[in-house]
Amino acid sequence: MTAAQALSIFFSFGWRMGFPSVGTSAYFLAEEAGKCGCRMIVVSASFDRVPGNAWKRISTLEILGKRVPFRLVGRKRARVFHDYRAACVLRKLRNSVDAVHCWPGSSLRTLQVAKELGIPTLLQRTNAHTAFAYQIVARAHEKLGIK
Repeated sequence: MTAAQALSIFFSFGWRMGFPSVGTSAYFLAEEAGKCGCRMIVVSASFDRVPGNAWKRISTLEILGKRVPFRLVGRKRARVFHDYRAACVLRKLRNSVDAVHCWPGSSLRTLQVAKELGIPTLLQRTNAHTAFAYQIVARAHEKLGIK
């Protein structure tokens, strides 16, 4: 596949890419898509690890090359700000994007802009946290009288 034929994916992740847990999942998804020949435009709140094959890398919670900690602005505000910045970047790069891949909790505006521009979207759906899943199953077992 030549660069002209490569699928350009706008990958928006509203957390710290490469950070343990979901950040690691996001990192490897972007990394592997790039290895498969996709041209990755990776937009993340911040980066602990940067996919080595990212065509463009944009951090939405960085000022003058310095990371702005989530705790400074609050998680919810940080995710809303990431979504706002990602949507702005998507508008600017609209002619370079074939598909948009977003993660929950930080992508509403980005998905709306993609729809407006006619760009196909994918929304990552993550699993429940393991501890939460165990709690729900334990409650159901208790309710049903199952050990």
